[in-house]
Amino acid sequence: MFQRILLAWQSGRSQERALELARSLAERFDAELAVCCLGDGAADARAAAGPEATIDSVAAAHAGRGLLRYAHTHGFDLLVMSRAHENEPLPRQVIDSASLPVLVVAEGDDS
Repeated sequence: MFQRILLAWQSGRSQERALELARSLAERFDAELAVCCLGDGAADARAAAGPEATIDSVAAAHAGRGLLRYAHTHGFDLLVMSRAHENEPLPRQVIDSASLPVLVVAEGDDS
């Protein structure tokens, strides 16, 4: 079903659930898992995702558009991202503009 999965990494926040789910889906579907950092955070992403993961970055200033452009350009067929709280704007912006499935994983206590 999924061949290429992209995890959006937002530095400085908890993303354990999103990473765990993205890994699980990649394993289940024998898919490639890559991580795209929104701004800085490649070192944190590498530490969490492991040395075998593909890590890249997009500018934080226009994270939603940059992330979707990256996903489209590199042929990803699922985007996984976390949210810290229910009213967080970035996941909604991405969902509203995406041409691929987007899985938003609640990381906070409001899940």
